Amino acid sequence: MKYFIALCVIAALCIVQNEAKKLSADQQKQLKEKSEECKKETKVDPQLIENAKKGEPVSGDDFKAYAVCLTKRLGLLNDAGDVNIEKALAFLPPGEDKVAAKKSLDSCQNIKVDEAINTKFLRSLCIYKEFKGIL
Repeated sequence: MKYFIALCVIAALCIVQNEAKKLSADQQKQLKEKSEECKKETKVDPQLIENAKKGEPVSGDDFKAYAVCLTKRLGLLNDAGDVNIEKALAFLPPGEDKVAAKKSLDSCQNIKVDEAINTKFLRSLCIYKEFKGIL
């Protein structure tokens, strides 16, 4: 399970970085600000984030906490771990297929695993994956 999570994180962060240009200037600013807040709050080693961006394996509870924090701060996941579909759809750039995106988000909401933090983490990764890094 740890290897699966690490691979998902790597893929998600790489996609997010490559596709961030599709976000509006305000969304890019918000993403950067929230990322910095979560780095400070979780005390994640910034090198872990950089390693993930490079496609290197990353693991650890602090990195998991960072990913959940970022998704929650962006309003895409609530405290209970539920996907905020309306907020996520609002992040889509013009021209993106909102019907398909909603279907993908519904599939993210259906993820449930052993512990609440793992469910939140995997739902966070699902959001990034299903939106192909737009978020």
